[in-house]
Amino acid sequence: MHAWSRVDAVRDETTTDSRGSFSFNTLDDVIARRPASFTRTLAQPIRDGVVWNAATAFVHRWAPSRVFQLLWGARLDANRFIGVPEGNAALASALDVRTDRVPSSIAISPRLGITWYLVRDEAGGISTNASDLSRRSTTPSGMIRAGVGAFHGLYRPDALADADGSTGLPGAVQRLTCVGAAAPMSDWATYAAGAVPSAYASGAPVLADAAPAAFVLGPNFSLPRNWRASVGWTSRVGFLDYRVDATFALNRSQAGTIDRNLRASRAFQLASEGSRAVFVPATSIDAGSGAVSATASRVSPSFGTVAECVSDLRSHASTVTLSLNPDLSSLGDRDTFLSLNYTWASARTEARGLDAGAAGDPRLIEWARSPFDIRHQVIAQFARTMPWDIGVSLFLAL
Repeated sequence: MHAWSRVDAVRDETTTDSRGSFSFNTLDDVIARRPASFTRTLAQPIRDGVVWNAATAFVHRWAPSRVFQLLWGARLDANRFIGVPEGNAALASALDVRTDRVPSSIAISPRLGITWYLVRDEAGGISTNASDLSRRSTTPSGMIRAGVGAFHGLYRPDALADADGSTGLPGAVQRLTCVGAAAPMSDWATYAAGAVPSAYASGAPVLADAAPAAFVLGPNFSLPRNWRASVGWTSRVGFLDYRVDATFALNRSQAGTIDRNLRASRAFQLASEGSRAVFVPATSIDAGSGAVSATASRVSPSFGTVAECVSDLRSHASTVTLSLNPDLSSLGDRDTFLSLNYTWASARTEARGLDAGAAGDPRLIEWARSPFDIRHQVIAQFARTMPWDIGVSLFLAL
């Protein structure tokens, strides 16, 4: 049995994009000083976050014989954010979103694992071969390993720090976004002298957005939780040791983002693009650059994006790995090590348009391949001890 407790804190005093950023569609636009958009952080206060995470766990080992053992146990996790961001009554009244609420969590994670030597060697278990460059345990006739368990994440202080700095109140994070005709002219001489634009160009307010944004931890925000299962077979054919391992992970309560200030109704649809939804009227699209302003898509014009962090997404991942390790020591060569591993993997995840790029409704949840979906991977390793105890190692990854 063991237990631990920790407190993590972060203070972020950095200010991003304080001098603003221009974007251009073409080099001709750069020469003509005709930006497609301009963004700048007008205010970004110091952000603080403190969290407490603790856990206690027990494990019991049952080994009725030298060839079979069972491990089982459970872990109890307790997690809490320390402190809460300042409340914003106007935001709560306009969108029913509270900034002064943070969650806490208590969870139990059971786990079970077995190891079974189907046919043991004379020593009653495994044998070990070693060289100067590698160490390998082998089972001459066969061993099964299997396990299943639940795993629980930890609170991170940066999540609370982000909420602490983005309450939508005066003095919180505020950014200016201008597109098309609302973007100020890129006067580089004036810009270099320190005169950075802090407002949109006159005459085009519909293409500018300076309303305060907010980031909140939603009422259903919780820690990521997943179930993992694995099974493996280790055996030997002649001088070749081999392993086959399979794993599966079922992930729940994955983090996602919902813009609570996005109108539910669509302004129009693009029939030529599969009826793709557009949430702003045509007047919010700059005719010259094609840039889009989100101002007209707001439920409350007093606020910009109100990003609510929720935990309602899922993902799953599977892997199968084949490992081959020729035992060259049985052939009289104890100075050379060879290893070849092939892994097949599949990973799929849910996401919204606010979490990843999407051509449709950003509020809808869709399944897609995970960024970590590396379908095939081959890793080869060669190591040899040369004269005068010089070691040489080569790795190949495909």
